[in-house]
Amino acid sequence: MIGITDKVEYIAASMANDPSPADVRGFEVELAGLIWKANAELARADIALKKAIQDAPEKSAAAKRQFAEAGPAYERWKEAEAIQVSCQQMLITCRSNVRSLSEEMRLSR
Repeated sequence: MIGITDKVEYIAASMANDPSPADVRGFEVELAGLIWKANAELARADIALKKAIQDAPEKSAAAKRQFAEAGPAYERWKEAEAIQVSCQQMLITCRSNVRSLSEEMRLSR
């Protein structure tokens, strides 16, 4: 997951510095691949969290969930969710930027 986080942070920093259209298209392609990895990691973290809830020693479902949310499985799930959302938002930003640039080029003709 660290690799995904680092790449998304790099792309976010690059987007803040007015990248070229070619760079933005490259970021879009890279983010499309990263979103797949982020979704896969989120699915694995979700399975681990559900297993932690199921294996919790508590009796009630609410207590099992509360017990699991205090552990590492929940922390992993929250991190995976945050990375997936960040990756998705950066992809939306890149696509919006490309559309905007295309529209500017179309209007300048």
